[in-house]
Amino acid sequence: MSSFSIQFHASSSELLRFATEVAQEFKLYTVASRFPPHEVIALEPLEIATVCGEDQPFGRIMFTMEKPVLPASDSYDFVMKNQSCLILVVGKIRKGGLEESWFTTKTDDLVAFKLWSKLARRLKKMTVCGITVVNRETGIRGFSKSHRYTQGAKDLEQGGVEMWPLQGPKGPIILLGNQVD
Repeated sequence: MSSFSIQFHASSSELLRFATEVAQEFKLYTVASRFPPHEVIALEPLEIATVCGEDQPFGRIMFTMEKPVLPASDSYDFVMKNQSCLILVVGKIRKGGLEESWFTTKTDDLVAFKLWSKLARRLKKMTVCGITVVNRETGIRGFSKSHRYTQGAKDLEQGGVEMWPLQGPKGPIILLGNQVD
């Protein structure tokens, strides 16, 4: 089984533009999901920004090379029915913090994995490696070279928006770039 997992911070507009472009360029099927309540819907690439935008409830975009098997009761059910899918979790700004985004797949389909890897390389080209992680209680800092971020996320951070890990605002503090003392 082949897989990758890229954790990063990006503005919603950058991610939605990326998702729309790759869906159109590679003629991918797109599906969006949300919870709560659980809902999974098929959509056209040009609908991505209107369904998954900053103020919209859908935060997960799933891509398939073949027509997806639907209906699905939730994201997990969709992945079980469409095991060669690629998932993009779109981090959004919530109460002053930008949620972490995630780009991931795990598949036995080598043709799909080859394309998903190409898209991962494209995403990596639009991001920079390295964040500083700060323990909220102790203040101890560490550098994570694998976590990535875009210029849009850096601009948001410089404008006062906090970067949040997947755990949300109670997780460690994230500073973009190497800020280890």
